[in-house]
Amino acid sequence: DDDLFFDREQTLELLNQMADKFNNRLKWVTNNAVIAAAVTDEIMDAAYRSGCVHLGFGVESGNEARLKSIKKPTTKRKIREVYQKLRKDYPDITLTANLMVGFPNETILELAETYAFGLELENDWVKVCITQPLKGTNMYSVFAELGDPRAEKDSADNYSVGRQLQRE
Repeated sequence: DDDLFFDREQTLELLNQMADKFNNRLKWVTNNAVIAAAVTDEIMDAAYRSGCVHLGFGVESGNEARLKSIKKPTTKRKIREVYQKLRKDYPDITLTANLMVGFPNETILELAETYAFGLELENDWVKVCITQPLKGTNMYSVFAELGDPRAEKDSADNYSVGRQLQRE
């Protein structure tokens, strides 16, 4: 997982330098680089002062068991808490939930839970992606163990719809 706020000290140093240097003249966004568990009051204050106008959160699923199975370092409860705090304290920052569908053995109930959670969060935007295995990751191992054909393709083929369309 990518997470802009993972290293608290490094994040604060970067954001505070941006705030000092640009004096809120630079506006910036993250499209998919924040995990709710890493959000703190101190980081959000620095992000806001540095010109943050949009945060994209890796929500992935609305199913708690699925979040655990993919080793997501957060919970639905923490995501809710962060969203509520951001809506209250930083209403100018827009929010995106990045959701994933197509996990191995995913059920219709899980899809419904993910859809409902996306609605519950009242996002400004929602990005839905089809889950793809990257070689060398735990997800890839799960796909391969289950015989999912996506684990047999070259990773680049999994991501480029345009290339797939051109080849056909």
